[in-house]
Amino acid sequence: MTKGIDSKMTVDELLNKHNIKHESILSEKGIYIFSVGSTNVLFWINEGNSFKMKRDWFKILQENCEKYILCLYDRKNNKYYYIKFPNKSNWLSGSFNSCGKEELFLGKQVLNNQSTIGNILVDLKKKSI
Repeated sequence: MTKGIDSKMTVDELLNKHNIKHESILSEKGIYIFSVGSTNVLFWINEGNSFKMKRDWFKILQENCEKYILCLYDRKNNKYYYIKFPNKSNWLSGSFNSCGKEELFLGKQVLNNQSTIGNILVDLKKKSI
């Protein structure tokens, strides 16, 4: 079993440990945005499964990439969620483009995309080659 993120391991350390080539874009408390190949990834550590995406994070996430991914971790319930956006025209970009809100609740789109850290790492590894 692959260990996930805990208080002793950062996202960078986890990616390095699994030989996933990446470039850091943004790092702030609980939020890490990095690129893997032509894909940008937002790794978000949250206390609970209520995720509110800030417009500023979204703007950074979708810049200078062909596609992007949300990798969300609910630390309280030890659950991972993994949502791929293979093109920039999707429900998330449409939601931000059609309103002036500074943050959006991601809701059931997140809960319907539960994954494991092992599956997430395998997919990111494929993108880093």
